Amino acid sequence: MNSSKVKIFVAYHRPFHLVENDIFVPMQVGKAISSVDLGLDGDDTGVNISNKNRKYAELTLLYWIWKNVELPEYVGLAHYRRYLSFAKNDTREIIEIPNFLHEHKTKKHLLWDEQAIYDSIAGYDIILPKAEVYRSATLESQYEVSHPIEYFDLMIETAKKLYPEWSGMIDESRSIRSVHYYNMFIMRKEIFCDYMQFLFTICEEMEKNIDFSKLKLYQYKVLGFMGERILNIYLHILKSRHNILIREQNIALIQE
Repeated sequence: MNSSKVKIFVAYHRPFHLVENDIFVPMQVGKAISSVDLGLDGDDTGVNISNKNRKYAELTLLYWIWKNVELPEYVGLAHYRRYLSFAKNDTREIIEIPNFLHEHKTKKHLLWDEQAIYDSIAGYDIILPKAEVYRSATLESQYEVSHPIEYFDLMIETAKKLYPEWSGMIDESRSIRSVHYYNMFIMRKEIFCDYMQFLFTICEEMEKNIDFSKLKLYQYKVLGFMGERILNIYLHILKSRHNILIREQNIALIQE
């Protein structure tokens, strides 16, 4: 596998140290409505929803990739401070900026070493951050801890209306106890496109039925929060339909 077969797009919304090589592609999200120009290509060209970034968060970049990029064999999303770690002998979950700068320059850290990424991806269909596994909490109850539950209910009912053939599995997903967060992944392009169709069909319908004037800044990006939950619903359905190989990786946070 070579770099032309995998691209990981990295979402930036503010100035930060760049990770950029043959695999990682830094992009500015919400560029159409940002007061800051980071000097990066943005999600505001071609077919885009960049001006909806306050509602969709990093999902505006996923939409842009889906609609505008000639996809390689594998496509992924990372965040400017949060990456899937492909380090084999380093389990750090937090990397301090001085170490980040040194290791990125010398390529000592396998977090972004091209060959380590190729070796880890080969043979898998989806790469995900390690799941949070709950004893008693669920996909539904965990959402309610930080967000109005009415939007979770709207998401479930919207998904069931749009995909009645999977209604039972969508209802089952309320009780999922192993949850993948952050809207981060690497997928084979065929799965990526299928997921994008599922994700944005639901989000666009939800958007029509949400009164955003009632939402304050943090909750305003409700569709971004929904993206995390919709991914888990999609995975629940996908695993019931196909024999897919999924690999989980640690997350490394670049700490200022």
